Amino acid sequence: MISNQTQLNILENLWINGYSTVPELSRNLKIDRSNISRNASYLYKKNYIIKTDKKENNNLIGRKADIIRFNYGYKYTLGIYITESFILSCLMDLGLNIISENIKFINLRNEDTKKIIQEILISTNKYTQYFKDLMSVSVAFPEATDSDTGTLIGNGLFQFENFPLKEKLEKETGLYFHIENDANAGAMYYLLDSKLKYKNLVFMLMGFFFHEDMIKGYQGNGIIINKKIYKGSNNLSGEQSITTNLISNNQKIRYENFTDYLKSIKNPEIIFDDYLEKISTIISTTANILDPDVFVLGGYVHMLPNNIINLIKNKTYEKIINYPNRKFKIVIDDTKLKSIVIGASGSFMNKLMKSFDFAKNFL
Repeated sequence: MISNQTQLNILENLWINGYSTVPELSRNLKIDRSNISRNASYLYKKNYIIKTDKKENNNLIGRKADIIRFNYGYKYTLGIYITESFILSCLMDLGLNIISENIKFINLRNEDTKKIIQEILISTNKYTQYFKDLMSVSVAFPEATDSDTGTLIGNGLFQFENFPLKEKLEKETGLYFHIENDANAGAMYYLLDSKLKYKNLVFMLMGFFFHEDMIKGYQGNGIIINKKIYKGSNNLSGEQSITTNLISNNQKIRYENFTDYLKSIKNPEIIFDDYLEKISTIISTTANILDPDVFVLGGYVHMLPNNIINLIKNKTYEKIINYPNRKFKIVIDDTKLKSIVIGASGSFMNKLMKSFDFAKNFL
C-alpha cells in the first residue's frame, strides 16, 4: 500500500507521462531529489514502477539518470459501454492500452433494469481469467450519472430514476465498479490522451434514433473545465434534451446501412439543411459559452461521411464569435466509440491518482 502523498504524486506523473527520471520528477513536483529517490525505492519494491535499461538523453557532462516508468502491467482495468442497441467491452492495462475487446448487439427495453444488469454481467464475465488482477470495471452509460455513488439519474433514454447500478453490480460480483456518463467518459479520454495539454474541452456525443418514420439526431456533452470534469450541481451538466429530425425513414434505413445511404445523397446541404442548421447552432452556442480549447465531435459521428462533417464544421465556424482570433478547433473522434470505453476506465484511474484516501484502497 502507498504510504504518503508524495508516492501518489510520483505515480500520477509517471502514469500520465509514461516515464521520467528522479531529477525531472524533482523539478516537476517541486520535491527534493532525496525525497523522490526514497519514495521511488518504495514504489519499486511494490512493483508500481519499474526501472528501464535506458538513461536520460541530454548533452550534459556527468552521470546520466535512470529512466523510470509506471508499471502499466501491474493490474488490469475493464471498460464497458452499454447502450440500448449494443454493449462494447475492452480489457486494458493501467495505461489504458486495449488487450482484448468484445461487442454484442442487444435490444434493451426502456424500463428493463434487470436486463441492463444481466448484459453488463455477461460482458464482465467474459474476462473471468483476469479477475484476480482486475483493479476495476468502469461502465459508461448514456444517462446522467452520479459517479461518486454509482447511481444512474435516468429519466432520459431509459425510463427510470436514481437506479443504484454500482451497488447492484458489486453485490453480484464482488468487483469494484465505477459508473460514468458516456459523454463525460469521452471528454476524459481526450483530456488524458492530450496528457493534460488541454485545459478546457467539450466532447459532444452525437447519436441517432432510428424510428419507424424518422431518423432523429440527439446529443449530450462532456465538459472539462480547468482539466476537471464539470458535472454541475445535480450531475446534469451537458445534458441536452434537444432532438432534431435528420431524415424521413420511409425507406426503412437500418443502422448498418445508414452511412452508405448518406454517401449516396448528392446534395446533403439541401436534404439536411434543417439538421445542419440546428446542430451547428447547438455546437456554436456551447462553444461560445464555454470557450474551450478544443471541441470534439464524437459518439456516432463516424457514421457521417466527410462531406456532411465538413458542412457541420463550416456552418459552426460561421457562428463562433470572433472565430478567426480564437485558439479553437473542432476535432472529429475517429475511435468508433472506443474513446468512451477507454475514457470510462480513464475516469476511474484519474480519480485514483487525484485522491490519496481513495488510492489506498487499490495501491
